[in-house]
Amino acid sequence: MFTYEPAFPTRSLDFYTPLLNGIESGAEKLGSDLLLFTSTPVVDGRRRLFHERNRLRLADGVLLLGVEMDSEELARLVDEGIRAVAVGRRDTPAIPYVGIDYAAAAAELVRRAIALGHDRLLYLRIDSEGESVKDRLEGVAAGVAGTDVVWTDRVSDGSALEDDWAAVTAFAPSLLVVESPDVAEALYDRAVEDGYEIPRDLSIVALGSSPRLSPEDVDFTRLNPPRTELGERAVHLLARVLSDDDYPAAEELRTLLPCPIVTGTTLSAPTQEAGR
Repeated sequence: MFTYEPAFPTRSLDFYTPLLNGIESGAEKLGSDLLLFTSTPVVDGRRRLFHERNRLRLADGVLLLGVEMDSEELARLVDEGIRAVAVGRRDTPAIPYVGIDYAAAAAELVRRAIALGHDRLLYLRIDSEGESVKDRLEGVAAGVAGTDVVWTDRVSDGSALEDDWAAVTAFAPSLLVVESPDVAEALYDRAVEDGYEIPRDLSIVALGSSPRLSPEDVDFTRLNPPRTELGERAVHLLARVLSDDDYPAAEELRTLLPCPIVTGTTLSAPTQEAGR
């Protein structure tokens, strides 16, 4: 297993913990051992899969994790015949993957909001070229397509909350779509602090879900990516890629899992005061 970003710092746990749980469970069911590659160097701020002392061939196959992956390294894996599976959809040809259909789910969530009467939408997205990030943006755009909804997007990592909130109040959306659950929570609190009643004055939906939800947390209307299932399915695909007797058919090598939508409590029909 190789991760392009550190998997264990606290800020990464929401993303990686359910994936790692699924990967561990899948490996246990297969009776396989997991080797985590940790000796890879960091070049220009990113981990490199290939280097002069790489130990890739110690393992039978490689499971790749990360929001962003190096397309040249993925292509080299294919060229060198190293059997690998990526967790998450990848644009690089011939790399097997199991991903989540974020585009379809984001589009469906936006369409549900528009059907309620929302006509001004602000999308706060992550600054990344990762395929999952691009898929969510594509989904939001597809959900709005063919309607009279006025919308715009803004990059946010949550580090400039007041700037984000100023952008919200300046654009005055009736619907705020936020890619990061952490940013959604921070903006929810900021809106309440400013006297907004959610969702009467402003609906907020999140394109992700935290695995650490407690009864006191905001029950966002949100996408709920099946990351544990994703990790387990990726391990099983890798096992089949390594198999001489059960090699997957072409259509099984690159698959997307449906992403459930949680109804939550932060989306409702807009009122006349919404987007004030």
